[in-house]
Amino acid sequence: MTLDAVIIGAGVSGLSTAYALYTRGMTRIAVVDQGLLGSGSSSKSVGIVSYLQESAYDLEMVRQSLDFYRYAARASRGILRIQTYGLLRTAHSASTLRVLRSQLELIRERGLGAAFLTPEEVQHRWPWLNARALLGALWSPEDAYIDPSAYLYALYLYLKNEGVKISLLNVVEGIRFKEHRVVGVLTEEGELKTSRVVVATGAWTPMLLAFHDLRLPLKPYRAQAGVIALPEQVEAPMIHDLDSGIYTRPEGDRYWVVGDGTDLHHPDPLAEAPSDPQFMEFIAEILPRRVPMAEDAGFMRGWAGPCLGTPDRRPLVGPVRDVEGLYVIAGMNGLGVMRAPTAGSVLGALITETQPPLDPEPLRPDRFPADLAFEPREGFTPVGGEEPVP
Repeated sequence: MTLDAVIIGAGVSGLSTAYALYTRGMTRIAVVDQGLLGSGSSSKSVGIVSYLQESAYDLEMVRQSLDFYRYAARASRGILRIQTYGLLRTAHSASTLRVLRSQLELIRERGLGAAFLTPEEVQHRWPWLNARALLGALWSPEDAYIDPSAYLYALYLYLKNEGVKISLLNVVEGIRFKEHRVVGVLTEEGELKTSRVVVATGAWTPMLLAFHDLRLPLKPYRAQAGVIALPEQVEAPMIHDLDSGIYTRPEGDRYWVVGDGTDLHHPDPLAEAPSDPQFMEFIAEILPRRVPMAEDAGFMRGWAGPCLGTPDRRPLVGPVRDVEGLYVIAGMNGLGVMRAPTAGSVLGALITETQPPLDPEPLRPDRFPADLAFEPREGFTPVGGEEPVP
């Protein structure tokens, strides 16, 4: 049997694309992954979904993703739950304060809820925060935490029930071409014949493409995160400190997930590894300046997750030039959970030649030269000033 499409990768991008294809009429689909559901980059995600974006296009991408998560939460009957903590983005320098004001204007133009808070308002609402050096904060009350594992499991159950083949622990050995056309995917379990292949392999995408002498402007890097235990329980939002890049998310009663620690120069960003001691030291130094009680927090565990950067921090979504039937969805710049449902829907529309939910042009894989030299930048932190962390 010849399949309508084969998707390589069972993370948030791969299964979101599979769902988009199936709901647009492609029923003969296979998803293949060398690991388990989301066992690559998706399993390392902190799961924050935030409206605080740098452009109207990026904001619309996140808005549509969050709308889909809300739909999936209702449809999954308890498998996926959305935890709406809200996100507080803080500024301690003039340059980051300008970023906040720009983002507030953008959010209000889209009719979404957000508010600028003075240091006094922040201190009154969250008295355990240190607002002495704070210049202002942006409060986005609808920002939420999405558990990527629950999302993937909900999609997995739906797709399997609809007859979509999902083959896990099945190593892809290569894509088969004939005269610059896709004709199949070679796996350990045999060949899957198809005229369409979607590469949704996260940070491993450059290696898979290079195996076939294909190049795209993608660079892997690492992002680090960990869990700390606070000395007391507080009702906390998610927090993102623009000047240091540190972000936090509640995880149970007294635990927080803390992140950033972006490592652009690690010799092997794809290697499985715990977080670096330098990352833990950075958190231990900076976080107590913002949250004094974190001085007595215990560092429970840490991890490093592979990410994939692009020159403009937007993903590459669409057909690969000069290869008929080959598509890619990659380069989420650490924002896979925020972007994957919308990006997958865009790709599904391109493949099925239906109406996309968002203009696909800004995501075209060929918008940059394949050999463009660039330095990846962590996706969640907007471009601000160069002042030292206060």
